[in-house]
Amino acid sequence: MRPLPAFFGPTAAVPGISGKWIGRLAAIGGMVLGVIRSAAAQASYTGQLGGARVEMLLEQIILPRGIGVYLYSKVGTPIVLNSNIRHGALVLTEYTADRPITQQTLFKTKYKPTATFTIPAFSFSTPVLHGTWRSLTTKRQLPLTLTLTTGPDDAGTAGAPPTALQMDAAPDYYFKTLLTGKSNDPATRVKAVQVIEKKTNRIIQQFPVNCRAIGSHNVSVDDYNFDGLLDFSIYEDDAETPDLASFGYNNSTSQYFLYDPAAKQFIASGFQGIGLRFDAQQKRVYRYTLSPSGERRVIIKTEYSVVHNRLVLTGKPCFE
Repeated sequence: MRPLPAFFGPTAAVPGISGKWIGRLAAIGGMVLGVIRSAAAQASYTGQLGGARVEMLLEQIILPRGIGVYLYSKVGTPIVLNSNIRHGALVLTEYTADRPITQQTLFKTKYKPTATFTIPAFSFSTPVLHGTWRSLTTKRQLPLTLTLTTGPDDAGTAGAPPTALQMDAAPDYYFKTLLTGKSNDPATRVKAVQVIEKKTNRIIQQFPVNCRAIGSHNVSVDDYNFDGLLDFSIYEDDAETPDLASFGYNNSTSQYFLYDPAAKQFIASGFQGIGLRFDAQQKRVYRYTLSPSGERRVIIKTEYSVVHNRLVLTGKPCFE
């Protein structure tokens, strides 16, 4: 895990993101999408936007800035929010696209703000929030009411743990993580991930996991077995030794779940390795490791193909 440039503040960090990503993230200024700080304040809400039911997750990353995500319950597609506190009021800027803005898509498409929320006298401890949504294109305004369901200091119960709506989503599904305790506790982990059907809001699958909690960014969606169908992964943790990150490589681990079209369900893949990289064009998976300690340490690249949803070594490891 590497520290961010001074723009983001001295205590911020980016788990699971390489040095190349850090430079790109610094370049986008106020849009702190994809930047996560451990044990940040986090709050979940349900409410009404105009006449539509919505769910929202807000995360405070670095005062006064933060990020968030919300969805219309009838639609189920997460919408990215960039937040800023101005004179005590919370201002949320909404960004929309054909699919959610994620680490994978952020720099492939130009995104423009499409709407703003303004919530006066904001606090994470306020039980009911009132504000206004305003379209930046039509100037239409709608009233907003949000009811706090889980605050930063809420540890929940065994039957109703704190949850975190995830930013990335598949065409027919969105995701939530279930936490072991308070979102602002560094010891809190993700204990399960839920797959939720968009058209019904029904939980169709739940997988037990043990992952570091990073708010709305634990889940990523991509095609990990190169079959043309979107799968998902959940970030686990950074490796104990950050040496790969010092070379500009991803040093995190994730769990990968592949979509089975016959069963219409996701299955655990068993893919393992630190900083796996998936090359859709070559249909190869690469794992990077660091050579043993010595005078000159080098990166070793190992190449795999995907056969029957299993990683198969395609050749001898080579120096990167």
